[in-house]
Amino acid sequence: MKAETLSRSLKRKFYVFGVLLGTVTMLITWAFKAGQSPFILYGYPVLIAATLGIGWLAWTRSHLIERLEGGLFFAISGFFLGKIGFLMLFAQDRQQAWVEVQAGYWALLFAYLFAFLAFSAPKALWLSLTVNAAAFAINLAILLPSVARGGAADELIEAGRFGVRTLTLILLLYLLAQYKAALSDERRRGVELFAEARTDPLTDLPNRRALEERLRERVAQGRPFTVLMIDVDHFKGFNDRYGHAAGDAILRHVGQRLRRTLREGDLVGRWGGEEFAVVSGEGSLAQAKLLAERLRQHVSERPIDGQYAVTASFGVAVYEPGESLEELLERADTSLYQAKHGGRNMVVG
Repeated sequence: MKAETLSRSLKRKFYVFGVLLGTVTMLITWAFKAGQSPFILYGYPVLIAATLGIGWLAWTRSHLIERLEGGLFFAISGFFLGKIGFLMLFAQDRQQAWVEVQAGYWALLFAYLFAFLAFSAPKALWLSLTVNAAAFAINLAILLPSVARGGAADELIEAGRFGVRTLTLILLLYLLAQYKAALSDERRRGVELFAEARTDPLTDLPNRRALEERLRERVAQGRPFTVLMIDVDHFKGFNDRYGHAAGDAILRHVGQRLRRTLREGDLVGRWGGEEFAVVSGEGSLAQAKLLAERLRQHVSERPIDGQYAVTASFGVAVYEPGESLEELLERADTSLYQAKHGGRNMVVG
């Protein structure tokens, strides 16, 4: 399973679990505290319905998860800012309202988390700091008049503490996001370097190192498989007559013709110089020679670039359980030698 698909699958399960847990929590709160606040009485049913809708989308439309994360950030942030504004402005018991505001601050933690999941680290930082500043500004605007009249000082101090705590969390999330991005870059670069070390730069095919790794894997499995050694006929003459640029073009075209003819799971690569090699799952000599004959015909079926008539010689060897890789390659090379000295443009095995 691809990493992106796996990540989306894990997210889907996490969000569905979170939706179920959050829905149960909000139902309990609404059942026991609906009479204490109009916000809970009328707002929570809407929130529960929205939460269930998000859960349904996460389960049935997993490709929308990235968009859902961005939407959840704005939804949770807007809900929380509206809640503290409503409670602090209209609650009859200011102290009880502040208790509910403090209890609701945990929602912002999820909002900030969704921001860093959905957006780039700089954008998530900017959005989160904006919401955090807005929450503090609302508290400040509502509490300052009370402070001026000699009250609500404790609530204002506590609001400042919450602002600092959530600011610290935002900065921590930003650092983690930057660290994750750096790790992803290092991993991607490592994958690129690994691929470059096993890719022939001229033909863009696997190089000898990659072919030898595949051969060792097949030998370790101990089951029959086929090795085809391929040599482009009269290649030195092409280089001498048309130049190295034309020779390079011939090698690229031959490599592509070989690759297009093979089945999925077979591997063709540049062995070195004008030689190519194929590692195939064919397990009998007769099948291997049929494969080689098909490749030979495709290499020579028409002139390359409309002017270079190219042929190739093929040496075939089928792995015999118990023999070494060196012995297998020596048999394939011997067959190729016989094809070259037997008239070229032929298959020997």
